[in-house]
Amino acid sequence: MWANLPKETMNSLGKLSNLEPSGVLGVCAGMHDNGFDYWIAAATTKECPVGFEKLDISAAQ
Repeated sequence: MWANLPKETMNSLGKLSNLEPSGVLGVCAGMHDNGFDYWIAAATTKECPVGFEKLDISAAQ
């Protein structure tokens, strides 16, 4: 998955990152019986660009 990610997409995600953890992230979410969903993502407060999907993750305690 990472090897097939276009460089432009990686750069766009890097520019979106404005929260901790910073940078481009690998995120496991949506746990279910068959496994989980895996996202290449950035933690951000910025608007979600066209062509990307938004995943809201609640703060952990």
